[in-house]
Amino acid sequence: MNAGDATVGKRLKEIPLPTDCVIVSLRRGGRVVVPRGETQLLAGDRVVALSDSASVEDWRRALRDRSDM
Repeated sequence: MNAGDATVGKRLKEIPLPTDCVIVSLRRGGRVVVPRGETQLLAGDRVVALSDSASVEDWRRALRDRSDM
């Protein structure tokens, strides 16, 4: 996550992800975080997701695009 991404500071449960997308882990400062709905995304987080290949751009857009927030 970059500092300017729309979802930095948001909790995962607040983000409108596609239904076929699951955030499976976050890499944060050299450690792995198992995310829950209450997990807040921070600048610098690396998001690991499982998704249908056709939906990859949809979930990337959901995490970064300010127009949806």
